[in-house]
Amino acid sequence: MNDRFPTHLSRTIAGAVILALVGAVAVVSYRYIDPTITLRDYYVRFVIGIGAAVAFLCLCQTRRIDCCVADLLILLFGAYCTANGWLSGSEPDNQPPVFILSLSLYFTVRIFLAFCPKIAQGILLAILLSGLYEGFVGLRQLFGVQVSAHPLYKFTGTLHNPGPYAGYIAAVACIALCFILRNYRNIRLVKTPHPTRFIRQNLTVRNGLFGGSCLMLAVCCLLLPASMSRSAWLSLALTGSLILLRETGAGQRLRQFWREHRRAGLTLMLLSFALLTAVGIGTYSLKQGSADGRLLIWQVSARLARQHPLTGIGTGRFAPRYAEAQAEYLATLPEAAPEIQVAGTPDYAFNEYLHLLVEQGGIGCLLALSVLFFTFRHLPRDNREFLYAAVALLIFALTSYPFHLWPTSILFLLSLAVLNSGRRGVDGKPALLFLLPAAIAFYAWCWPKWSEELKAQSEWNRLRPLYHAKLYRTVVPDYEKLYGQLNGEARFLYEYAYVLNQLERYAESNRIIDRGIGLDSDPMFYNIRGNNCRALKEYDRAESDYRHAYALLPNRLYPLYLLTRLYFEQGDTLRGERAARAVLEFRPKVSSPATASMKSEAEKLLNEVAKRE
Repeated sequence: MNDRFPTHLSRTIAGAVILALVGAVAVVSYRYIDPTITLRDYYVRFVIGIGAAVAFLCLCQTRRIDCCVADLLILLFGAYCTANGWLSGSEPDNQPPVFILSLSLYFTVRIFLAFCPKIAQGILLAILLSGLYEGFVGLRQLFGVQVSAHPLYKFTGTLHNPGPYAGYIAAVACIALCFILRNYRNIRLVKTPHPTRFIRQNLTVRNGLFGGSCLMLAVCCLLLPASMSRSAWLSLALTGSLILLRETGAGQRLRQFWREHRRAGLTLMLLSFALLTAVGIGTYSLKQGSADGRLLIWQVSARLARQHPLTGIGTGRFAPRYAEAQAEYLATLPEAAPEIQVAGTPDYAFNEYLHLLVEQGGIGCLLALSVLFFTFRHLPRDNREFLYAAVALLIFALTSYPFHLWPTSILFLLSLAVLNSGRRGVDGKPALLFLLPAAIAFYAWCWPKWSEELKAQSEWNRLRPLYHAKLYRTVVPDYEKLYGQLNGEARFLYEYAYVLNQLERYAESNRIIDRGIGLDSDPMFYNIRGNNCRALKEYDRAESDYRHAYALLPNRLYPLYLLTRLYFEQGDTLRGERAARAVLEFRPKVSSPATASMKSEAEKLLNEVAKRE
């Protein structure tokens, strides 16, 4: 009795940790600037830390845990990416060691599955429940009952953008489709005239999963078309086709048809190719500007990857380095080039494989591909639902960023852990008995710091109305206090630098901006530093900053306008007139009262020069 009770208790707590991890999709709080990101990020860190402690207890009660080749490669990949970030100059304080968190999550779940293999069914149930919850929230937003988390989109679920939201829905729908096809023959309902007895006798885990899967597919059919996410459509279409071919035997029938009717098969292939081409052109035309923007991102990212082919630029350094690479590329194009109009300052490459190549180089990509190869080399007989979830996310990753968001990352890591469980390998218990206490000590050391950061995030959100009301003298003492906890937040650094600029503390503002430039690619940092330098009479440096801000995003008028004012303030009428004409001839991406005001002021400056002459 005494021996069995701790084991039973450990299984219960392990199941609760799994439910808490998957339940991260429901963690939303408007006490923070990013209601769907900030609290969820810290919540996942805390849950992973607790999970590591529970996994250590389970490991002590497990005789052996087989670690396969994929497990060892995942450990090596995470260690390489973490070290690559530190060695390349990425400060751990600025970006949490996401690969350490991911490694802890993966091996925590691997230990749970070795301790109790039936947890895999609990993971499946938790994922289906999370998908249904997301569908419920998305439908409420779609019909106007609940406000979306993003002002530009009608529905985003509990994520910040309909793209990743649709990708999550598509992956869970693939799990549901696979479960239905594999289990519909085994579903039997016990008939009885008594409603209470009918519910009690038919309320089994299998029936619940089957009913939830059917409901999930219905939700997906309602939400996915409305999301306008072509990446999610592609993911669901390809993965769904794979499920139908493998789970219904259609693949074998198609091969037999090909052997017996080659000409008809070839004709069908050509027609299918033509249909897919037409669909591809149609989806491209549906949101052409977005597609052209991603093509530019991929082109610039590929140029950046070629510059650092072996080890990449380092973990977490994509955004600032991409901006510089894009400025160099756009400088080689004519002024009317269409790429200029779609240029932006992305934080991701919108292709996880290309993003990985840029940051981790060929070594990181080789390790990642090796993990996938050894994971998918021997396909499992059971739990194939997780195989299709992983495939759906890998396809979605071709044109999006699912592995930079916790809900989709957790789903992918859980799928990998289930797929690699039960495989024979070396006994990893001795190594894990060493690594887990180290991970637990790491989380114990980080928790007080993370708690302070979370409080600072809430305080920053409380101060923002005062910031927008231009009460700069009121907020600057609080911003000074928050700087120690939020010096890794690019938006906070921008606001703090701007406040100092408005209070004429230009040197301090520049110090904050120099830190922000190392974290983010927003050209507004250079505009503010240019304003600081202009106020300090450092005109050459101010001109350099304005020109660099314009080079980063040549489709923005503001740097040209600031450059015009700088030249006239210096008394350089010739260059001032040239810059003012450039402002008047500029065709903004989107006209607004601000662009109209800048054009009007440039015209006034030209008229004043004409009167003097």
